[in-house]
Amino acid sequence: MSQNTAVILDGAALGPEDRAPEGEQQATEDLQPKPLDPSGYLEEIGSYRPIFPPIGHCEVYQKRIRAWHQGTLVLDTERAICVWENAFFPTLYVPKSSLFERIDEGYPLQKYESRNDRTNIAKLLILHKLVDAVQCDWGLFVKKRCIGDVMVAVGGRLKDYIHEWREHEDVIVGFPRDPYKAITINNSSRSIEIKIGSERFVSDQAIVLSQKGYPPRYYFTRDIFKFKLASGRKFEARDPRKNGKTFLCPYKGQAEYFDMTLNGKEYENICWRFTQPPPEVYGIKNRYCFNTRLLTSIRVDGVHLPLETIPGNCGMSEEDQEIFYYDV
Repeated sequence: MSQNTAVILDGAALGPEDRAPEGEQQATEDLQPKPLDPSGYLEEIGSYRPIFPPIGHCEVYQKRIRAWHQGTLVLDTERAICVWENAFFPTLYVPKSSLFERIDEGYPLQKYESRNDRTNIAKLLILHKLVDAVQCDWGLFVKKRCIGDVMVAVGGRLKDYIHEWREHEDVIVGFPRDPYKAITINNSSRSIEIKIGSERFVSDQAIVLSQKGYPPRYYFTRDIFKFKLASGRKFEARDPRKNGKTFLCPYKGQAEYFDMTLNGKEYENICWRFTQPPPEVYGIKNRYCFNTRLLTSIRVDGVHLPLETIPGNCGMSEEDQEIFYYDV
């Protein structure tokens, strides 16, 4: 965490009793993280890259965040800070005062406040390799450098130590949801033609999933894998096969991936589906979405759409890349 970021976070952490005198309060307020106006970050038509918020932006996360280790609550805060260290998802920083001491294997719990006695909380965190030291009001120091290792990521850097994260009462999976990248789904009756090599897949019953910074995703019923003849008869063919790969998406749930063999050629991870999506995107349940980067072409009502290319890392570290998968 850079020095500039630390100043902003400390400014957001001030409680009423810590506020600066009235003459100095304006300077403090200037450091408060504020929501962004997206008007200056509008994307060009056909541009699919998550450029908003920009890398380096931070703001107060307006939700209660809690985390458990082996069934014991270790942090509880409504003052987490979202920091966009990469363009795809935010990192959550929590104040040290949100951590709990663990006494007699966790009960009773006591709120950890700023004081000299750090024995219990330090032992808990160091014992489970969460931190080397707890310093300042914001940020945990891991491996002698302050980084986002308090990130809300079940499959991320704390996967062996923090066993459950919750946003209010909802369990968080994968990585933190970006408040600026909400998902919407809509039914579509447009004719969509997918071409892989010489094979064509056609449907007019797709569900379109839209998310800022990403191309539209088209979700189809299994019917799309059937040959369709002019007579209306259909024949089972070209069945996708589960390959055992899965991925947890915080927006859509757990994806399972499929391979296909077409004209003797093997296509790995050619499509995926979600079997238990959350209520807000329940319409995509058990529908298939093609990996558009592996397609020969895609047409909507006869109009060719540009095939997407995967963007760069956009600020993601190697650890970030371990918990983020673009094709989902």
